[in-house]
Amino acid sequence: MQIKSFREMMGLGGGDEGQGRQLSERIYRVLDTDRDGKVSFREYISYLNIMIHGDQQSKNDYTYSLIDIDKNGSFDRPAFSTLMKLFVGLWSNVTGNAIDP
Repeated sequence: MQIKSFREMMGLGGGDEGQGRQLSERIYRVLDTDRDGKVSFREYISYLNIMIHGDQQSKNDYTYSLIDIDKNGSFDRPAFSTLMKLFVGLWSNVTGNAIDP
């Protein structure tokens, strides 16, 4: 699956701009475990299996990988701040409700 199809399927914005695009690209990179630029059926099912049937640690590991962009086992304040801004912006766009910091 290509990135644009993934964004549309996940409801994270099929367009080329905005928080939906940035967040979906980050999720896409995490799901693309073999780094071939595509999310295969197997990679997607593996993700679903973790999120539906996985234990709490597996779910935590997946979620952490969204923040740990460079895969060094830690993340800095700017990376975390960027991710939170993406979530807040996406929430505001989807619900129409702003979140005050």
